[in-house]
Amino acid sequence: MIHSALIAAVVLVAAPLALLVPLSVLAGILFFTAWNMGEWREFAHLKKYSTHYRVLMLGTFALTVVFDLTVAVQVGLVAACVLFIQKMSSLFSVELVGREGPVLRYRLYGSLFFGATAKVDPMVQAVENAPEGGEVVLDALHLVHLDTSGLDSCASCTR
Repeated sequence: MIHSALIAAVVLVAAPLALLVPLSVLAGILFFTAWNMGEWREFAHLKKYSTHYRVLMLGTFALTVVFDLTVAVQVGLVAACVLFIQKMSSLFSVELVGREGPVLRYRLYGSLFFGATAKVDPMVQAVENAPEGGEVVLDALHLVHLDTSGLDSCASCTR
């Protein structure tokens, strides 16, 4: 609150002084500030990053130039969320450990959430095709995250 009050006081007191500054000087200050905000040094380091990060950064930059910052941030945020979900779902895996008579044993790795529930389908199909009295054992010791949609997809492995 103190900072905002101080800034408001400076703006109110210094506003009449801004009329004395030539527009060419203000344009130079604006250009210098915009140039420094561009973070041009980061473009040289793009080859160090993953492809999806490069596409995200260049796409957001292009949207900022073509449209405005608000549109670029909104689209960039949605794209970052989609890429994150895709990456996290690719890290999930299901491994058939073994079959002991009517008992199927599976081991789950990674993060089982709504983006990775499709990978549980082979287990569901195995349960549906198993003879009556078959069981499925899920080893979830190696799961780092489990949300309710992942839990519901595993619950569909029971009859």
